[in-house]
Amino acid sequence: MILFQLPCYLCKNDLKKTIMRKLKIHLIKYFTPKTRLIILGPLIISPQRLRKNVKFFDPTLIILLDGGTCHLKHLLKKDQDISISIGDGDSTSEAYLPLDFTLPLKKNYSDLEFVVEALLKTKNSIDSLSLMGLFSSEQREERLDHLLFNIGTIQNISKKLSLKILMDERFLFLPAGKNNFEYQGLFSLISLTSNKLKISGKVDYCLKDWTKLKALSSLGLSNIARGKVIIKSINPIVIYFAGTKFNL
Repeated sequence: MILFQLPCYLCKNDLKKTIMRKLKIHLIKYFTPKTRLIILGPLIISPQRLRKNVKFFDPTLIILLDGGTCHLKHLLKKDQDISISIGDGDSTSEAYLPLDFTLPLKKNYSDLEFVVEALLKTKNSIDSLSLMGLFSSEQREERLDHLLFNIGTIQNISKKLSLKILMDERFLFLPAGKNNFEYQGLFSLISLTSNKLKISGKVDYCLKDWTKLKALSSLGLSNIARGKVIIKSINPIVIYFAGTKFNL
């Protein structure tokens, strides 16, 4: 069933506003005092890992980004019932068209950015957010631009909602302030903006005093965790787990 489709004569800005308004109204129906979201992108996800994560996060809403509809067949019926699909259709197979919310192909924003903007505009509480199918070690090199833009978009929602956000069990987005995580293995700390931070806990390379970190500085490259890691930062940061996959 098509939840919303656009008249083709609307201009791009009106089109975006119209979809956004309809999507906001629809999203609010899924929000609870502790809303839990999973966003599924179009890249390959192991069916076993997908079902394990869905069971762990026990989502109240699953958002399928465009070609992410391919994962529907691996979800239980109860999980399919809480899913909605959004995108411009450029990576969606015919079997999963039409999408619930269809975005224009020619636009100046990504499908993920549109969804994030809609989530922020609902002004409801989000307890947890996990993303899968947006990063793969087998990702085609010529589309690494998608990964970089997605990282910036996800950090934006982490900053606005002060959430820990996990993407494909490889990237952990941490808001400003004091955060900690448990891990065994190699990781890198990435700051997309100028920052100040401290690192302590069971980690090979600590920063006991407040240390300045330039945007994308290699100072955070290749650290090793051996248990609980504690990080204090003035601005949000991103942790990349280079050793094994990470679970919250």
